[in-house]
Amino acid sequence: MYGLATSRITVTRGTTPDQFGDAVPSGTVVYQGIADIQEISNRYFDRATQTPRTVRDLDMAVSSAADIRSGDLVHDSTFGLDYVVLDVVREFGPLTRGDTTCGLKRVG
Repeated sequence: MYGLATSRITVTRGTTPDQFGDAVPSGTVVYQGIADIQEISNRYFDRATQTPRTVRDLDMAVSSAADIRSGDLVHDSTFGLDYVVLDVVREFGPLTRGDTTCGLKRVG
């Protein structure tokens, strides 16, 4: 991993039906390790309402060997936070594979 690790994470995948037939997370661990989770803020000016806006995004960088997919749940054990993975970008170049970058949404 090339990014500066800020968190120790556990990534889980899959669902199972509970006693009522509702889908609940199964807790199947697909990755445990370190990650770089950062909040990025972008400021925009909305011309229609003449109001400045701030849009905040959560990005996570993990090792390129991590098998992470959209919909996976991420538990940050360093800060006790939970996220869901929105999108995954696997970057690569001619000689090396860069970190896997994921867009996150905080849940719980």
